[in-house]
Amino acid sequence: MKTLQPILPENPIIAPVPLHWTRLLKRKYNQSELLSQSLSRIGKFEHAPSLLKRTKRTPPLFGLDREERELWLQNAISFNSKMELQTRGRHIVLVDDVMTTGATLSAATEACLKHDVASVRVVFLARAAKND
Repeated sequence: MKTLQPILPENPIIAPVPLHWTRLLKRKYNQSELLSQSLSRIGKFEHAPSLLKRTKRTPPLFGLDREERELWLQNAISFNSKMELQTRGRHIVLVDDVMTTGATLSAATEACLKHDVASVRVVFLARAAKND
């Protein structure tokens, strides 16, 4: 928590990057949601696990470059319109487990910024190494 303190805004809403329901069914859990839940609990922040929804089923993106990932992720993540009043003018902190190219976090950020939020920040547990 100490490491995140400098980037966390006051009174944020913490939300995980969503999995498509078919992947969630197969995995039985969303690791990003578990991380966001822990961050919310430790920091006593509001947790919004249903803020975003993965509306388009994408294949595993492992091995794809940034452009290919961005193509697959176009319109793949949507904002829960039932949460617009709750999030208006608020700071959103998106949580993901691993960042590879940033394409998924960008798609999730764009989904939030289309609504009246104050800002979107992202945190992730690990950064995948580039295989150059």
